[in-house]
Amino acid sequence: MKKLIFIFVFIIILSSISFSLDNDFLKELQIFYNIKSSGEVEVINYLTFYPTEDSSKFIFTIPRELFEIKNIHLSETLGRKETSFPFNFETNENEYKIVWLYKGLKTLKIFCLKYTLYKAIKVYDDVVDFQFKVWKKECGNEVSSLLVELNLPSQIKSRGAVECWIYPKKNNEISWKDDYKGIVAYIKNIPTEEWVELRVIFPTSYIENIDPSKVVLISGLGREKISYEERLREKNEEIKERKIRIIRCIIISFCFIFLFLGIFLPLRVYLKYGKQPDVDHSFKYEKEIPADIPPGWVEMLIKQGNNISINSIIASILELGRLGYMKILEEERIINDKKFKDYKIIFNDKDNDKDQENLSEDLDLLYKEFRRFGDEFYISSLKARNLEKIKKSFNNRIKKAIYVKKWLSKRGENQINNISSFFFTCLNLFFIVGFILVPYIGLTPELILLFLICLLAFILPFFLKKYVRRYSKNGKLLMLKWKAFRNYLKNLPDISSGNLYLSKDLQERYIIYGVVLGVIDNVLKAMEMNSTDFTQIDWFISKSPNMFSKSLRSFINLFYIRSSLLPLFKIIKWIHF
Repeated sequence: MKKLIFIFVFIIILSSISFSLDNDFLKELQIFYNIKSSGEVEVINYLTFYPTEDSSKFIFTIPRELFEIKNIHLSETLGRKETSFPFNFETNENEYKIVWLYKGLKTLKIFCLKYTLYKAIKVYDDVVDFQFKVWKKECGNEVSSLLVELNLPSQIKSRGAVECWIYPKKNNEISWKDDYKGIVAYIKNIPTEEWVELRVIFPTSYIENIDPSKVVLISGLGREKISYEERLREKNEEIKERKIRIIRCIIISFCFIFLFLGIFLPLRVYLKYGKQPDVDHSFKYEKEIPADIPPGWVEMLIKQGNNISINSIIASILELGRLGYMKILEEERIINDKKFKDYKIIFNDKDNDKDQENLSEDLDLLYKEFRRFGDEFYISSLKARNLEKIKKSFNNRIKKAIYVKKWLSKRGENQINNISSFFFTCLNLFFIVGFILVPYIGLTPELILLFLICLLAFILPFFLKKYVRRYSKNGKLLMLKWKAFRNYLKNLPDISSGNLYLSKDLQERYIIYGVVLGVIDNVLKAMEMNSTDFTQIDWFISKSPNMFSKSLRSFINLFYIRSSLLPLFKIIKWIHF
């Protein structure tokens, strides 16, 4: 599940980065179509860029139709001077591509792209039909507005004689030129995957010197036919817009529904399972060890089912030593002429099932995992991957034990998991539906909002997991007692005041529980103040009996050093994944 969350976040970050790189890259685009009296069409494109990188590449795409494209010329405009600029012309079954590279970070650049179209107009007996696809966001960078100017070969004598259509219909402004020799169109908010299509019909008489090799001649009358086609298309466009409005309303409805469910469902679980039972325990200190349970259980119980720390593994190793399964020997080693302190784990001959039957599942697992390294091994030889694997399995065994004891209930957590699974399924479904709808309705704010709501509804319940793990009465009472015992050990130097006398068993248990509760320094300080005889501890052998406290702290710190490599190991593992 964590990997899936990571992938989603990575996709979102990657998408935002790519969007920020492309946005406002192409500042302005102007396209001029000049229809000549002989029938060819001269096209002039002015493209204004503000590059965001030192070296940039631009691809100008033209959909491939029956026309021919000739006389391509690209120039860079510097003031009033135009300088020829190199480019590549590529073609395939569906499109022509004019590609060029240029340099200049954050320097305004203006390019002029010219070419001539042959057989781009159809000449009927009564009208000339010019239809051309102008621009699509996907064929280049995003542009907020587009200016298209079309110049006819002669002055318009009657407005009714010239008809013009531009698609998509919305966000367009069409006007006549002041000299009545053409039209000007402004197009805004171009849909992502939709071409801007321009179509104009005008009387055949406007073209005086038709060259049959440069046009497509069609016998018969064309005005009525074309007008009918466009009326039908406009009707279809209206139907499409109506469907899009309905789809957007449905998406908005889903936004409200999932926003409500995303708040209501986790809140309902929290109100049902978030309140902990009331128990009678108001003691600040608990002087007696609350229960004879493994150290890992103690940390898991206090953390309310959250993952254990490295303290539990260290304390459990010490517990295995106390139970006679191993010894810990302090040594000074020299490797590559460097002298350092290390600790050797030496296993005792307690390797049969009868000897291990009294071990809890987590301690048994830890013992078997360490036995894989042989009859003895050094702590410094532990690799991050080994420690991570052991810690993960060890953690799961402890969590299982806590729930088996019914000190914590998983009902609330299971319901939270079900809610997250539901929204994760919806998130995947909407992701797929979104890919299907985007070409049809575009990447609308409603789609983005719906995706974000589902994403948040999927992620947010994870933060409630801890708060819906309800203690049983016995579990909460035991947890409070262990916290009170931790307070006792934490304040042990002040409480003991030189009157602390511990048996060997209590001495060892105070040390072990002091480690897992994070107060081992306080425990050792109190023992040193009371001149505790550490020689009784025969399973942790320091270089000098008087250096027990220092040796134990070094042993713990060595484990902290090994565990500090875990974040780096996890990052490497993620990259490998």
